[in-house]
Amino acid sequence: MLKNFQLKNIRVQKIAMMFSVFLLMSSISFMAFPFSHDYQFDHVFSQKLTQNIPNPLLKNPTSETESQFRFQSKLNHSFWRWILRPFFLSNLDSNDEVMRNKLDIKVAKLQIDLWENHFISLGKFNSQWGPAEFMSWSNPLFHFDPQSKSFLYEESGLHLIQYDFLPSSQFSTQFLYKYAPKSLENNDRDDFVLNAEFTQDWLLKFEYYSEDQSQFLGTTFSQTSPMNDWHLGYYGKYSINQIFSLYTDSRVSYMHDYYTLGEVSLLGTNVKTFENGFSNGEFDRYYRHFINVGLRIEDEYDYRIEYIYNQYGLNRNELKIARSDLMTPQNPLRAYNTAILGNRGSEFIGQSYLYHSYRINNKGFKDKMNFYIRHTFSLQDYTSNVQWSTEYPYSDQAVLFSELQTFLGPRFSEFNGTGRIQWTIGSIYNF
Repeated sequence: MLKNFQLKNIRVQKIAMMFSVFLLMSSISFMAFPFSHDYQFDHVFSQKLTQNIPNPLLKNPTSETESQFRFQSKLNHSFWRWILRPFFLSNLDSNDEVMRNKLDIKVAKLQIDLWENHFISLGKFNSQWGPAEFMSWSNPLFHFDPQSKSFLYEESGLHLIQYDFLPSSQFSTQFLYKYAPKSLENNDRDDFVLNAEFTQDWLLKFEYYSEDQSQFLGTTFSQTSPMNDWHLGYYGKYSINQIFSLYTDSRVSYMHDYYTLGEVSLLGTNVKTFENGFSNGEFDRYYRHFINVGLRIEDEYDYRIEYIYNQYGLNRNELKIARSDLMTPQNPLRAYNTAILGNRGSEFIGQSYLYHSYRINNKGFKDKMNFYIRHTFSLQDYTSNVQWSTEYPYSDQAVLFSELQTFLGPRFSEFNGTGRIQWTIGSIYNF
């Protein structure tokens, strides 16, 4: 408890220090140069209902009520810009007796124009790129979140220093350095590799666009924790015509296998479990490929189909072992295995997937409704996750939305391990 209190104090002190520096710069700048201020305030209310598969380990709630107050403030100066996005969340689910409240600083970013075509940004923010909708493998600093397509989702930034060089409209260079330990990252990605220690991450990116900006090609070089793995990323888009385009967002990594299937001896019995590769002295590296290739059709609708390959994921036979041996109630390490399965340093449990998305805008009631269908299909155990989303701009300030997710497949399969159906309704109001 004392350690958590100290970490919270450190976090508050750092935020206070950043805010003090900002106030000092603002005061000096205000006396010398004018600046503009833009702000936005949203309230998001949602109610989620879930039909769960009984699981005494996870104890997932069957209903959840959430209120989000989202604030964004922008200060624009002649040579610097400041963006602040704090979120205040209140949450009550069927497992709780009291409301849980949380303040989350999603973005706190200061961007400075050093000189012509040279920019530097520092603080807590996001940095995303690439043409793919489902997965951006070329960016290993940020990890995929299965809730990222939800209306309720807002990506939390990382503590970064970013340098940009833009010599022309067709070419750009970017360098990213992650400088804060995971104990300061107020998001759900802290245990991407369970029980791993943090080391600094960095990434160098080069990007080239065609003259009409319709086609582009990029490459990234990066090194990431916890074992200082190396990555070479590549992404690009080729437009066949105004309707059809092909794209990829992939990488090859020279990395460690953090957790692998193995056995341990307990009371003279061999028990299936995950072996820890970064704490038992086994530091072998392997080349692993992570691929996303897709086709996009843009006409009156927007359709995508993507193939995702994750070589570090479990293959079909390993998934069967995970279901039949690692997760059974008879396994004394079941709780440990469950924790590792979702936090073994892989965005996905398995290896091969197909992803479809279909988007159509300005249809339905008064030609103002937007519809989204997203389907993720596992090529290992043939299970699926299907999401239907609808939004309706009720007025200039209010949007109503609905999301329905279904998980298809046998019990405790990859996409049907915790729940069968999730239905969320809500509203977004802009003040």
